Amino acid sequence: MNKQSTIEEEQKKDDLIDNLMKLGVFKLQDLQLYQVSLEVLKKEYKKRTN
Repeated sequence: MNKQSTIEEEQKKDDLIDNLMKLGVFKLQDLQLYQVSLEVLKKEYKKRTN
């Protein structure tokens, strides 16, 4: 993974965390959101917005 794609992935994760927090989600699987993988964050966001 190059530096640019790493930065983009981190930004996506940050955005998802912000959106989940706005929905009142602060932990998943007893972990802080920043400790959870991007894939898990995506699934949780999709579950809560559909």
